[in-house]
Amino acid sequence: MKRDLINNFSVKPQGILDSIKYHVATHVVYTPIYSKNLLFNNEVMHGEWSFVGGAGMVGYTSGDTAPMYGGGLIGRFFKSNIVSYKFDARIYAQTAQNKSSDLLLMLNIGMSFEIGGRTQRGRTL
Repeated sequence: MKRDLINNFSVKPQGILDSIKYHVATHVVYTPIYSKNLLFNNEVMHGEWSFVGGAGMVGYTSGDTAPMYGGGLIGRFFKSNIVSYKFDARIYAQTAQNKSSDLLLMLNIGMSFEIGGRTQRGRTL
């Protein structure tokens, strides 16, 4: 579509057709909340809630780059000493001009496995 506009009409499109090529960010994670959760009235799962904040850069297919900043919330739930589940939601504001959106949303769901190593002392689930 973008190529058709350039070839047929000699127009260089901007805005909505300029998609994100990459983004790089660094964050500070603060975990003030630890919890016990009842799963389906059958099983107790331990968990933790973290607040995330940080900044980085976003790059577009046109070659433009812009600073971005944002934050979010992470929930992590421990099935056992070895297995945990993580839900991560973040929102970023980017500062580039003439783009289709000023906000970028990131949603992640993950599962972690502890392999090897020693069990931490004093931490039981």
